[in-house]
Amino acid sequence: MKQISLIPIILLSFFAFIGLKAQCPPGGLSFTSQSQIDDFLLNYPNCTIISGNVSIDGYEEVIDNIDGLVNITSIEGGLSIGWYTYLTNLDALANLTSIGGNLEIGWNLSLTDIDGLSNLSSVYSISIYNNSVLTNVNGLANLTSVEY
Repeated sequence: MKQISLIPIILLSFFAFIGLKAQCPPGGLSFTSQSQIDDFLLNYPNCTIISGNVSIDGYEEVIDNIDGLVNITSIEGGLSIGWYTYLTNLDALANLTSIGGNLEIGWNLSLTDIDGLSNLSSVYSISIYNNSVLTNVNGLANLTSVEY
């Protein structure tokens, strides 16, 4: 009787699992809780480009940091940050260089600056509104392309 070695099967399964963890989730992302943002870096440690829209919405649950998004360099869709988040800054987005859609920052209760966006060079359009303690938008100084 012929024996089958399980080692190649185990190794193949391991590398397939690693490959899945390295990829970004398909399409857009909607973050409505702090744990979703925290888990993103754990689940997708090598994800740098999001293929759809990204929404960070603190309406249902307090969101006070976006450190789980630190590796993101490009968002092919839009980026919406708001609806009662308790973010004080966007420093975790320091690696972000392009947004293919609209950048919308609104209704953030504690956001004092957007300096974390200082590496952003291109975006389709920008909407910033109802951020009661936002004192400057100097983080957008390096934009070289705004389509609309």
